[in-house]
Amino acid sequence: MEVMGKTEKLFFTDWEGPWITTDFAYEISKRILNNKAFFERLSQYDDYLYFVERKAGYNAGDTLRLLAPFIAAYGVSSSQLEQLAEETAFFVPDAEEAMRILQKKFRPVVISTSYVQYLEATARKIGINGHLHGTEFDVDELSSLFNEKDRAEAEKLIKKIAEMPEIKVDVEKRELVSGYEAVSFLNRIFWSLESQESRENASEFRQKVQEVSEKIMVIGGKRKLEVVKKYGPSEPLAIGDSISDYEMLGWVKEKGLAISFNGNEYSLMQSNLAIVSDSAFSEAAVVEAFLLHGLDGVKKLANLVNSKKWNELEFVDGKIVGGLEKSRTRLYWINGENFRKILKESMEMRKALRGDAGKLG
Repeated sequence: MEVMGKTEKLFFTDWEGPWITTDFAYEISKRILNNKAFFERLSQYDDYLYFVERKAGYNAGDTLRLLAPFIAAYGVSSSQLEQLAEETAFFVPDAEEAMRILQKKFRPVVISTSYVQYLEATARKIGINGHLHGTEFDVDELSSLFNEKDRAEAEKLIKKIAEMPEIKVDVEKRELVSGYEAVSFLNRIFWSLESQESRENASEFRQKVQEVSEKIMVIGGKRKLEVVKKYGPSEPLAIGDSISDYEMLGWVKEKGLAISFNGNEYSLMQSNLAIVSDSAFSEAAVVEAFLLHGLDGVKKLANLVNSKKWNELEFVDGKIVGGLEKSRTRLYWINGENFRKILKESMEMRKALRGDAGKLG
């Protein structure tokens, strides 16, 4: 990986959530696999494996690793994924203009769990001129491993998983609340072929599911943090919104500024600052304030934005300020006393902007 020069000002950011409202894996499940509840169960299972079971070798966001064999079994091509990306891409309001302004002074480093076909296609749409890190998925090669019989079995399995009870996690206690049957069944599908006897008794399709999922290295959890560290930032800024950003945000929180943008509880508990906003200009304002004026600049920004003193924001680009005036934006420093209030507001805005995708971990 090429590391940027230390004089260049970088900001690190997740993609789905902070800049684009679509969840591509969710769209694949709806439009190609024809079952959105299937991906909802996989997403809930991901939360459980990472946060409750703390499964060895499992990273937050590895949902895309579990999803990959089913996409391949349906015979999907890379060009089809790119086309679907073009068709389903919806951005946070003002994302293109906010990013255009930021890129005049700074370089974005986008670190996303999403498949590279989606990340690259959608980043081009708003003119991202930065470093893109996404999940490599050679779907053309992997699709060739499956046949019509496999597809039929995949369809049955997708339906069965979708019909299982929801998997619910108590985040504070880090324990499973409901969905024990679903967890047990999914464990057998994805992790049960460790012994020779298990492999011999499993269907050919289930063997392929586990073999293919092992080939996918998702850029989530610890791997997001690894990307940040390779750039060697001394005072980093990172933006995230979900469980796949947990470790990246937690590390940045101790060294610079970790930002949760309309985030769920996983991102909020690892961040210094919460942005609750219907406009990407809010992110641009915080990025500019921090990279040019440090934490003091962000503190001043938060006070002025929350009190709507727009004429005192001379230290922020005028076009960003103009956009902020038209937005619904609140900036919060997160602590134990205000966490519940922020979470409520953040989740309301998250669902307003992202719809069903906002429910995912």
